[in-house]
This record gives sequence, structure tokens and C-alpha cells, in this order.
Amino acid sequence: MHELPFYQFHLYDMYYVIDFGTSVRKFSSAPYNGGAGACRYYVNRTVPHNYCEDVLGEGTHFLEKYGIEPAQTCMNLTACDIRKFAFREIDSGLFRISAWVTAGVSNALSIGSHGISLPGTVNIAMLTDAPLSDSAAINGVQGITEAKAQAFNDLKILDPVTGKKAPGTSTDTVSLFIANTAENMEFGGRLTDFGRNASVLAYDLVSEAIRKCSK
Repeated sequence: MHELPFYQFHLYDMYYVIDFGTSVRKFSSAPYNGGAGACRYYVNRTVPHNYCEDVLGEGTHFLEKYGIEPAQTCMNLTACDIRKFAFREIDSGLFRISAWVTAGVSNALSIGSHGISLPGTVNIAMLTDAPLSDSAAINGVQGITEAKAQAFNDLKILDPVTGKKAPGTSTDTVSLFIANTAENMEFGGRLTDFGRNASVLAYDLVSEAIRKCSK
């Protein structure tokens, strides 16, 4: 078993920061510094319901204001109260996974729907030291996303326009951070040890975060 944790977590009124301690590999759909690459920090922050800013410009100003290095930061935005995040971590004996989720569902969107302009997003961040290859990491992101969709379906969350089941909102994000450079774990699908653990964790935390944020 490993000694947990392998990061530092800081919670403030309007945002939280995860400091990985060093640069880690990143696969993220976050609006600020997402994509594939590397970063040291992850930030999830509450913004006003009517937020309509240049994310790059305003986001950089925000990070600089609070002394967080923009070039090393992957950042998400949410209208949900950031303090209502869901968190859990596991140690399989072979690898660790820590996960943080915030979830608002007001603009739940079924496939093909144009939706309505309401605030609401699901932000999922996972940190692992599993030695995932790039393709295994993308497998993992797929499984995490599928788990979120399963949580939405099981909670019977519907698109308010179409009345159909929604697999998520229009602005959901997944960010997977890997604190390992070995890359010798070739597969990350939901039948692998990593994929099964990551998807179950995502399912449980998305369900919990939805309940928290709706209160």
C-alpha cells in the first residue's frame, strides 16, 4: 500500500487548488489550459451564473491575483458552490486514484438538443500514479465520461427542452492527471483494474456531487 496523499489540496470560498508538487501528465477538456501536455496545478472555481468573460484573459488575471502560475495551471469554471465538491481516493496496492467532482445539471442536454441557456456543468478531476500510456489514459477518460452518463441516467436527469434522458450538460469536463512517466500500462478500459476503479469512482462521485449541488 502507498502512503496517501500525493498532492496538496487547498479549499477557499470561491475555488480550490490541487498542487501536484511537480509537473504531471495531463489529459483535459478544461476551458483554461486543457488538452494534452503537463501541468503542476489544477483549479476549480465558482463563477457568477451570468459569467461571460474571455476565459483566457480573465482566467490569467484571476490566477495571477492569487499567486498561482498560469502556465502551469489547468482550470475549470462552475456555477456550483465549490464547497459542495465530492471527493474520494483509493489505493489498489498497485496504483492510487484521487478524484474531485462538482456537478450542476440545470442545462442537462440530450443528444442533438439545442438546450437552454442555464448555468450547470460537471467538472471531474482525477489524479493517479498508474503508469498509463497515452492511449490507456484516453481509454480512462472515455470510461470516466461513460460513468458520468450512467450516473445521469440512473438519477433520471432529463433535458428540459426535449424531455429525453441526458448523458451530461453542454459544458462538462474531464481532467485526468498522471503522476507517473513509465507509460507501461497499455490499456485503461473499464475491464482493466485502473478503468474499473476510475469509472466506479466517477459514477459514485458524480452522483454524490449532483445531490450536494442541488441542495
